[in-house]
Amino acid sequence: MLIIRKLAPTRLKLLIYSVIVNPFRAISSRVLESAVARLDRHLIKRHGVGLSLSLKPISDGVEYRNSDFGITVHGKIVDNNFLHTSLIRLRKLCPDSPIVLSTYRNDLTQETRELCGSQGIVVVECPELDELPPPFHANLARSVASAFYGISEVQKMGATWAMKLRVDQEITQIKGVKFVEGLLQGNILSGANSNRVIGTSYNSFKNLPLFLSDMLHFGDIQTLLKYWDLLEPGDFEILTQSIYSGADGLLLRLNIHPEVWLSSRYMRTMGQSLHDSEDANLRFWNEYAGVVDAVSLGQNWVKSLNAFDSNYESTKWLGHPLGLRNLELRFADWAVQVLTTNTNIKE
Repeated sequence: MLIIRKLAPTRLKLLIYSVIVNPFRAISSRVLESAVARLDRHLIKRHGVGLSLSLKPISDGVEYRNSDFGITVHGKIVDNNFLHTSLIRLRKLCPDSPIVLSTYRNDLTQETRELCGSQGIVVVECPELDELPPPFHANLARSVASAFYGISEVQKMGATWAMKLRVDQEITQIKGVKFVEGLLQGNILSGANSNRVIGTSYNSFKNLPLFLSDMLHFGDIQTLLKYWDLLEPGDFEILTQSIYSGADGLLLRLNIHPEVWLSSRYMRTMGQSLHDSEDANLRFWNEYAGVVDAVSLGQNWVKSLNAFDSNYESTKWLGHPLGLRNLELRFADWAVQVLTTNTNIKE
């Protein structure tokens, strides 16, 4: 199994693991999961109702009515059907919220434009940016730009706090949003939270400093604009040298990850040092970031809904590429850390 984990790609790992352990259950469960997800999407898109049988969370049927809460869905469109279903569900769950789709003109189909029009969703067409050269993630500049333009638009529409969601992500449970609102307002953990960005446990890690997932963020509008501040592709290299000047070796090795680059830049924006990665990580989670469990929002990634394709559950079974010791950071882990340092649970 160690050889399989080291040499085989993720999809092949899953196939080999399924054959060795329990091929029928492993394969059939994923085929069923994919079929149920597709049917759920069809029902939501065509009839506005969810499927009651699902291996993944479905809509909790609760509405969140708050015109101060904005939603930005951003990035390069990878699956129109997934996106359309997600947008319809978001509008149904948050009927009063300003919602923006921030993407690229070449990615927008006529069907997407018409759907957004019918759902009262504003479309922001972002300028096409060049890919970044190595060692940067190629789409980092595009992701930053589409997020910034989208957040800026929901601010113009009157939102004071928002959720930033990548186009390849969806949420199906709105109760988690109410919990995040309580966090940001200091009703659950006391202390100043206006500078705090709340992410989810999905792809946030305990043992890698400043590794807050970039898939989904909540926060005050001004805070999100600082975190996703616009930067031209030609300025990334110069700014990165400035960000990591004096940083220790671990952060220097991790800065190629967009998640760490974004959080490092935000720490520097807030006047914080990265000289000691352990100290910077403690301050980051205590004062500037937080997580809620992805399951509380019913968060799904489009890749996790396709059988044998980077399945979220399978990566946990077979070992995440970042290493088994780098387990997800859950809400309880983060809350305990905050409680043992500078704040208290509110009664």
